[in-house]
Amino acid sequence: MKKIIKNVSILFLLILVNLSIKVFATDFEVITNQEFENWNKLTNEEKSDTLMPRTTVINAPESVLNKYIIRSNRKDSLLNFGVCGITNVKNPLGSTTLDKRYSLSDYLNMRIENQQNTNECWAFSTIKSLETNNAIINSQRELKDFSERHMDYATSQSFYDGTNDMGLNRQSIDGGLPITGLAYLINGQGAVLESELPFENNTNNISINDIKKDVDTIVTDYKVFPNINKIYEKDGNGNTTSVKYYASNGIEYTTEELNAIRNMIKEQLINKGTIISMNGGNYIQYYNDQTNPFNATSYNCNNSSEIRDHAITIVGWDDNYSKDNFAEGAKPMSDGAYIVLNSYGPNAFSDGYIYVSYEDKFIEEEMYAVTSSKEKDYENIYQYDTFGGIFEIGTTSAAVGYYGTKFTRSSDKAEIINSVGITVPIYATVNVYINPNSSEFNKTDMIKVASVTDVLEPGYHRIDIDPVELDSSEFAIVIEQTGIDGSFYFSVESSCDGTAYENVTSEGKSFISMNFEDWMNIRELSGNLNTINKENSDVCIKAFTVFKEENNNEGNNNNNNNEENNN
Repeated sequence: MKKIIKNVSILFLLILVNLSIKVFATDFEVITNQEFENWNKLTNEEKSDTLMPRTTVINAPESVLNKYIIRSNRKDSLLNFGVCGITNVKNPLGSTTLDKRYSLSDYLNMRIENQQNTNECWAFSTIKSLETNNAIINSQRELKDFSERHMDYATSQSFYDGTNDMGLNRQSIDGGLPITGLAYLINGQGAVLESELPFENNTNNISINDIKKDVDTIVTDYKVFPNINKIYEKDGNGNTTSVKYYASNGIEYTTEELNAIRNMIKEQLINKGTIISMNGGNYIQYYNDQTNPFNATSYNCNNSSEIRDHAITIVGWDDNYSKDNFAEGAKPMSDGAYIVLNSYGPNAFSDGYIYVSYEDKFIEEEMYAVTSSKEKDYENIYQYDTFGGIFEIGTTSAAVGYYGTKFTRSSDKAEIINSVGITVPIYATVNVYINPNSSEFNKTDMIKVASVTDVLEPGYHRIDIDPVELDSSEFAIVIEQTGIDGSFYFSVESSCDGTAYENVTSEGKSFISMNFEDWMNIRELSGNLNTINKENSDVCIKAFTVFKEENNNEGNNNNNNNEENNN
């Protein structure tokens, strides 16, 4: 009898194992764009000569694009957005995406700055998106001044008297990427005021104590725009005769879909601030003054094989900007341009600004924007994704999935967790669950603390939750995510050889489930995951807490409003 029971038990265990394997036989894969795949095959020495290409693959589902499409038979266009939040200055009252021209520089003191001999263009562009968003939220014309130098050094690794535990595998002389700056703005490092670490025209090695500054303002939400890739046909002189626009999945955009994404861009500029983008700043043939590009007024790259090397700031648009204003040999086929603020001071270009054609290869290929910000309002952040989610793992075989992580508290005091930050790579809705008493993922022990039914855009979102007291040594958070396009993809921070993310490590506390019952450590996932190092990968979940005795109003929301989180 004992032998029969033993055999039955073994059979039962095998069935459970097979069921578990079946749950995770969903062909998980890492999604990256082809440019990154090609770049990642280079030697580390070859990689050091170019910026790491974007890793994100952002596609907007039809249901999202339809909200931004203006149809001639629709009188009450969804694009007649509300006015800009500035009320105490001359402002774009009634401005909409239908306007032919718009520039934030007409309404805000943009402060035209100069990176000089540093490689901090990425920091200037990222900080400007925060500064303009903060000004709009607070109805101010003057921008709060945050330190680009601090962003640069705080994300660097080595100092003359120590090593920065929150630094990437980079030094200030190396330059950086907008995604690096955005990670800094959500992980508790910044932003700090300019007065705390003023700009200097050098990349000197400094003391690690110089970056130990109080955070003044944080980003609570940022978005990543859908990618627009372009392929050109040109005449014998090199001018564009035809351009086709493609999503990251290789499907060609219709004219309506293309204009819908451009309306997303315009909505951001009107209501929430500037946009971070990239271009090929060192290719002089695309400026309309090739003798001295710093005297140029326009730029248009119509070569799909060029590689971006410079971060810029989109402040507005001009639909009527003439194609004839661009360089002969690189003229676009149509009128229209973005108004771009550079970081070379007011004496460069046209008082610091330059027009970049809508058709430019780079301008719409990689765009980010801060959509919500506020002064620091927490005591502790619990996180494993310090460097940010740069890869996406998932499957097209399911729309709903779960990812979770386990935290050990760093305080002996009782804490209140009142918001959770997540990075999502797709358009999705989420539910947030917390086990405040242990690190177990048992559904019966989980408390549902938030339900975000409005669609979250790709990017980072800090979600207000029903406050929960943490008084045990460990707790767990689970995100239930539903992709509106029928897929389940989640963001991960992961090490990647030959990049700034090479020294990423993991404590192995990230787990995935397809049913909220069977959980697998991210290290154990199977599928096409060769791009990342599963041993050093983490899901992107942050927990924000305050001490119990300092939480005078547990019901208060910590973000500006739910609309910012649930956009």
